[in-house]
Amino acid sequence: ASKSGDSLDFYEVISNKDEAAEGLSSFKHRPVYDLFDHKIIKVDQVKLEDTVDAIKYGLMKIDTEGHELEVLGGSVSLLKKELIDYIQFEFGDCIKERGGNLKDILDFFSKFNYTVYAINTVGVFKVLDESNSDEYNKTNWDNYYAINNNIKL
Repeated sequence: ASKSGDSLDFYEVISNKDEAAEGLSSFKHRPVYDLFDHKIIKVDQVKLEDTVDAIKYGLMKIDTEGHELEVLGGSVSLLKKELIDYIQFEFGDCIKERGGNLKDILDFFSKFNYTVYAINTVGVFKVLDESNSDEYNKTNWDNYYAINNNIKL
């Protein structure tokens, strides 16, 4: 496992023709990079809990192109202390390309006082658990929410 102080390669997509392509940048080399110019940048890795104050946060948004579990792993002390009310994260192809699945994220949150939700097409929250996570593993990408169980919805 990586730890604070480690250095990682970040693959930055460079495209003068397609601004959206820059959103493909990631810490993992992906086959789509063969279609675009890109450069590799060395990035120092730090744990979130080592960089923020231990105060109450309303929302944490994670969109790290497949590295959501690593960000969550660097937030364990904040989650144990229930310092974050809402966590919005993306799940999709980038995680799946790395061999992960939605169950990995559900297993992670099961260790803490959070429930994971999806929003269906009419905007209604739906609790995610092992009984229905497979249907969400089939999407290319989507946003999900982990909400502290002390928050009244």
